[in-house]
Amino acid sequence: MSEIDMQFVTFDLAGQTYGVNVSDVVEVIRMVGMSSAPETLPFVVGLVNIRGKVVPAVDMRARLHLGQGEYTLATPILVTRTDGASVGLVVDRVREVISLSDADIDRPNSMFSKSECLIGVAKVAAKMIFLIDLHGIFSADDAELIEQLAAVQNIDTKALA
Repeated sequence: MSEIDMQFVTFDLAGQTYGVNVSDVVEVIRMVGMSSAPETLPFVVGLVNIRGKVVPAVDMRARLHLGQGEYTLATPILVTRTDGASVGLVVDRVREVISLSDADIDRPNSMFSKSECLIGVAKVAAKMIFLIDLHGIFSADDAELIEQLAAVQNIDTKALA
C-alpha cells in the first residue's frame, strides 16, 4: 500500500470530475443571493456575503471554458482560501473527499504542459479526476482583481444577504 500524500475535495462540472486540495477548501455552502460586481472578469458571477465577509463567486464552468451552467438554490459553492483571499467556486455538484498517493497522479505531460491550472490527472476506479491547482487557475491579473473584490470595504454586506 502506498503512502497517502494528499486529499482532494472532488466535484462535478459538465459531466466530468475535478478535485482541489482539501487544505484550500474552507467550507461548502448552497447557492445564496449574489450582488453583481461591476467591471470584473467574465467568470466572476457576483459577490456573496458569508457571515459578513464579501467573497467573489467564480463560475468554474465559465473559468474552464465548459459552457454555462444553470444555478438553483441547491447549487453548491466551494468556499476556498488561496493566496490570502477567499473565493467561492460555483460547481455542479460536490462529491467527496478522496485520498491519493503521488503514484495515483499522472503529472501534466506535453499535451497539458501549457495548462497552469492542472496539477495532474488521477485515475480512481476507472474514472479520471482532473486535479486543479487553485494557485495557478487565475492569472496574476485575475488574482489581483479577485483579491481587490474580496477586500471591498464599502459594500453594505447586509444588502448582499
